[in-house]
Amino acid sequence: MTLTTQAPARFCSTQQEVLDANGEMTTAIAAHAGLTIQINGSATSLSLSVQRHPAVGDGGLADGSGPSPSAGSAQWTSVGSAITALPAIVRFNEPGVAFWRVKATTISGGDATVAISTGA
Repeated sequence: MTLTTQAPARFCSTQQEVLDANGEMTTAIAAHAGLTIQINGSATSLSLSVQRHPAVGDGGLADGSGPSPSAGSAQWTSVGSAITALPAIVRFNEPGVAFWRVKATTISGGDATVAISTGA
């Protein structure tokens, strides 16, 4: 018998949501490796922040399993500069496992469609 081991497969997934009100945010998504966020829409004025939450804490586990962190958790931190123009594409490298989301600090004159792709 021969035992063959293989590196874990790299999985990709995309989550898309529409933000159209101040304070609204996307659902948290667990990510490892690459992360790409694409934003399009009709908003004429906006300020969006990309936020990261460590996988551990709020009941989550280091491998990203367990419940998503609560929306009001103090462990959410903004990453990078605010997004203030559409369309926008931003990329991040996640060396471990973390939860990511996009929050509309301010948005008016339309909406913003946010697509978060993991493993990209």
